Amino acid sequence: MLPMYRRVLSSSKQVLRVQTNYSTINRSYSSKSDNRKRGKWLWWTLVGATATGVALYAVSRPKKSKLVIPDNEKKTLVVLGSGWGALNFIKGLEPHLFKEVIVVSPTNYFLFTPLLPSAVVGTLNPLSIVEPLRAHIGGTNVKFYEAVCTSIDTQNNTITCEDSSALKPNDPQFSLNYDYLVMSIGSGTNTFNTPGVEENCFFVKQITDAAKLKNHILDCFETASLPHLSEEERRKFLHFVVVGGGPTGVEFAAELQDFILEDLKHYYGAVMPYVKVTLVHSNDHLLNTYSAEISQMTDNTFLRQGINTLFSARVTKVTPESVSVFDKSAGQTIEYPSATCVWATGISQTPLATQLSSSLAEYQKNHRALTTNEHLRVLGTNNVFALGDCATVDQRKLYSTWTSLFEKADKDGNGLLTLEEFHSFAKSVSKEYPQMKVIFPRLEAIFQEHDKDQSGELSTKEFSALLAAVDKELTAFPATAQVASQQGKYVAQLFNHHLAKENSLDNAKPFKYNHMGSFAYVGGNVAVLDLESIKLGGFVAWIMWRGAYLNQQFSVRSMISIAYDWCSTHVLGRDTSRF
Repeated sequence: MLPMYRRVLSSSKQVLRVQTNYSTINRSYSSKSDNRKRGKWLWWTLVGATATGVALYAVSRPKKSKLVIPDNEKKTLVVLGSGWGALNFIKGLEPHLFKEVIVVSPTNYFLFTPLLPSAVVGTLNPLSIVEPLRAHIGGTNVKFYEAVCTSIDTQNNTITCEDSSALKPNDPQFSLNYDYLVMSIGSGTNTFNTPGVEENCFFVKQITDAAKLKNHILDCFETASLPHLSEEERRKFLHFVVVGGGPTGVEFAAELQDFILEDLKHYYGAVMPYVKVTLVHSNDHLLNTYSAEISQMTDNTFLRQGINTLFSARVTKVTPESVSVFDKSAGQTIEYPSATCVWATGISQTPLATQLSSSLAEYQKNHRALTTNEHLRVLGTNNVFALGDCATVDQRKLYSTWTSLFEKADKDGNGLLTLEEFHSFAKSVSKEYPQMKVIFPRLEAIFQEHDKDQSGELSTKEFSALLAAVDKELTAFPATAQVASQQGKYVAQLFNHHLAKENSLDNAKPFKYNHMGSFAYVGGNVAVLDLESIKLGGFVAWIMWRGAYLNQQFSVRSMISIAYDWCSTHVLGRDTSRF
């Protein structure tokens, strides 16, 4: 029998509750005969993932810079961070164009964050998803310092750094001068001031989180297996609450459920009836930033997997023994006994970004990220750039230049725009103004909505009002590895072809984000793929997901390590040792 579930209907939303009985869900591999089935996965993973990786491999080599700069005119460039934006920037940069390139980061490695949920449960070895940063730093004039930047002085072009490692010199602080500063420092976790989150929750952001959380999960199973515990205590220790229905929360819940059904069930059979995984999400669908079709696929997969999903709910308090959840539909707060709460939602500024934003308060009005212009230069500065999660781009508005845009659209010069003229205009400016792409499916409806006199033509007043409405369709770039990677490559080319010579971007093209689609693993060897023209879910999407991530590795070592771990997990299972 499948897990029992019931649907609770409110006036406006549907809330799904899934009651899981692990004794009725059997996806474990238990015998030698099943090892043959596991062996097949070896070929599927090696052949399928490799073939997909090769198929997706399409790298356009950027043109080499033609700039020739005398040594006495070369600049000092400082890079903060070692994440997606920083590493792509470093690898795309031509360091010989600069006097000195200095990389500062509290960690001396790059972390492949999309696969971090897999490392938590042992699907992957944590060492397989980290890259030594020094292995990717080339050039005799490139230096790396393992330290944390604590403050930025944009007036004097200096930064203050501090050795944050366990082994510190007598004076752990030092300062660096820069001509240009590139920030790719990531983001913090937004707890929304929820009581108990900082003290009692686990997070999935750093490689150290993986070992800490896995040990805790195994500790819960070992403790729950002790002979003298009551049923209430066992249920508390074996109830795992995940907060956040975005990609990180969904993928971690899916990986955890796989770990339980494929491995832990084999060793902890006696306590399986007490195990439950609950995901709390404030929206009424999982992966709500994806298309509605993908969200529905994910909802259905979680239902089949037996993951208890609380929609339209938010966590109000976390203690070491419980998680309080407010159900928006029912209008009441329910306290769930649980010894494990994983917080996987919300981002906030790091202390360094907050310090810089405060010093540029006249220009920085966003309290969640540093605001940059279309070339990713931090507003209020002329030589500081910000990439990835720590930044948001102040994108170009149609309304700000509506007069010139109207003249461009008015082909016959009669002072009025027909639907045909507006359609042609929208198509011609969509690359420069991405918000215009969003309204393509309802172009005619928007035209008619703003044609107030129903004349079939737009006046200048009606056209300007329409553009103001279209500008509201603008959304910030998502805080993803894909965005940070593209920004890192883009800024590297800015420095190679423009900024290395002089601090001018007059002839430089603005940053344009090219969305390549979004993957998410949803459990049971099922993934979803959200592309503009393709919505795919299932085993094929899972093969493509693995192939795409193999393709994105920065070294052959990582590709081999990850492929080996995947095969080893399918054939031999995940390790359940606690240390």
